[in-house]
Amino acid sequence: MPQLALSHDTSADGKMVTVKLRPGVKFHDGEMMDAEAVKASLERHMTMQGSFRKPELAAVDKVEIADPLTIRLLLNLRSPR
Repeated sequence: MPQLALSHDTSADGKMVTVKLRPGVKFHDGEMMDAEAVKASLERHMTMQGSFRKPELAAVDKVEIADPLTIRLLLNLRSPR
């Protein structure tokens, strides 16, 4: 996501990653890429049957919107079985 994010920061306890999105980015259809769009996309990949991204997002419990250009990924740090 380096092309779409300005920065990311992991909390001291490792349970939350805050991602600042690059302003002014648009999708191919002209719609703005903002925190709501990113949240919807990540949640779709987390739940959609057959999603190839689902394993990459397995550590994410929840996606929150901090502001229009910032998302927070709340992580589960349970070890895999």
